[in-house]
Amino acid sequence: MRGTDKFLEHPPPDLDLVFRQIEQVTAGRPEPSWRLFVATDDARLLERVKTWFGDHAIFREVLRSENGHALHTAVPVDAWERGPYGGEPFPAMVRRPAFQIGLEAIQDALLVSRSNVFFGSSSCLSYFVAAYNSDLPWLHVDKSDPPWKRDDLICASINGT
Repeated sequence: MRGTDKFLEHPPPDLDLVFRQIEQVTAGRPEPSWRLFVATDDARLLERVKTWFGDHAIFREVLRSENGHALHTAVPVDAWERGPYGGEPFPAMVRRPAFQIGLEAIQDALLVSRSNVFFGSSSCLSYFVAAYNSDLPWLHVDKSDPPWKRDDLICASINGT
C-alpha cells in the first residue's frame, strides 16, 4: 500500500477495516504458518501493520518515507537553489538514486505476486502484480472501485462493493 501521496488519487482505506479483513482471511490457519508480506513506501504504515500483526508481518529493509512525503518527490523546495554543496545535507531519501527506489518497489511487487492472497489498492505496482500473476486473488482495499472491473481478479472489495 502506498501511504504517502496516494491520497491524491483515492481516499485512504480504513486500515482497521483492512486489518480485520486480513484477520478473517487468516483465521483458522495454524498460528506460526502464515505471514503477511508488507510492501509500502510509508514507514508509519509499516509500523501500524507491525503493531497489529506482530511477528506475522514480514518486510524487506528498503527506503521508506518517515514523514509522509512521497519518495519520488521528496526533494526539498529549495534544493535547486541550494545546489549540491549548499550547506546542510539533504535527507537520505533525496540522495537515494531514483532507479534504486524503483527497483526496490519492483522487487517488492514480484514478492507480492507470489502470495496466496493480495490485499492491494489501485496503483501501477498493483496492476503489475495482477499482470504478473493473473491467478492471484486480489482483495481491493480502496474506498472506491478500481478504474477497471475484472471480477475474475478482484475477489472482494474491502468496502463491500
